[in-house]
Amino acid sequence: MMTLPTVLRQIAAGNVERIEAQVSVEYDNHLQTPISFQHAGQRHEVVECLGIYRQARHQSSVLYLVRASDQVYALCIMLSKTSAGNARGRWILRFRVSEPQEEPMLVDFQLKRIADFHGHLCPELVIGYRACLCALAHLNLELLTTPGLHIQAENTTSAVDAIQYMTGCTAGNGRLVSQDHGKHVYTFVSDNHRGIRLVLKPNTALFDPEFLMLETRVQDERATLEETARYQMLLDERILSLLHIDETALFEIQPALTTFEDTDLTSALVACSRCGELTAPTHLVVIERKRICLACASQVSSAAHYGLSL
Repeated sequence: MMTLPTVLRQIAAGNVERIEAQVSVEYDNHLQTPISFQHAGQRHEVVECLGIYRQARHQSSVLYLVRASDQVYALCIMLSKTSAGNARGRWILRFRVSEPQEEPMLVDFQLKRIADFHGHLCPELVIGYRACLCALAHLNLELLTTPGLHIQAENTTSAVDAIQYMTGCTAGNGRLVSQDHGKHVYTFVSDNHRGIRLVLKPNTALFDPEFLMLETRVQDERATLEETARYQMLLDERILSLLHIDETALFEIQPALTTFEDTDLTSALVACSRCGELTAPTHLVVIERKRICLACASQVSSAAHYGLSL
């Protein structure tokens, strides 16, 4: 069964069978999706709607990418107005997406497992993966899952999932600190205090104006199917570029200046004097002789700044 990225790759490559026939469609108004259509004397049950797109930028027509049994079709409703001013639509079966003869694996098996863990493959996941491989080589570690390894990530992107999967360092076990500075910067420190700091370098793959424009349109749900398919192709190219670029061109590799101290974990919980919610004692602060949680402390601080009383 073709995944959505595979379907989009086939569309971008022009691997579709054109149909362009008017069809009758059973539409579920509650789900806002077709649930079956009739074509060439055969009824096709829609088992999944893969996406809803504009037919074209300046048209009100809507295109549905649907899976029926094991085949994927593009159904378009052409909207027009009657003389009475009412909306009227007719359904056109645009094309069927051809099955690829054999789809080559885009990435190696280890990265594929990381993508399965994360939910999808994306450039940020590749950056985290490459950061781990770089640390493994420069710190002379046999395995990244060594218990003495500590990591600091300066973002909260998909890269952090790759790092967690590959190293076993998580926020829960205290060996991964993630601070959202919006930077692809990663510090790895081993138990013998050897460490490196990796800073993502600028490269042409990161600043492709067409990719950035299409990404905005896809995220805003304004992209046509053709634009979404083109975006998938550029996304694949971006992933491959980040995967195969030399590590010295990808990262600035610096000696680590950060040290990590193990934090004592406790199961003790204390009620915040202000909101009453149970909080770890290490995360309580004393304000006006009351032990309150950091969230309440932030509210109290903001109110004091503006001269308000809570």
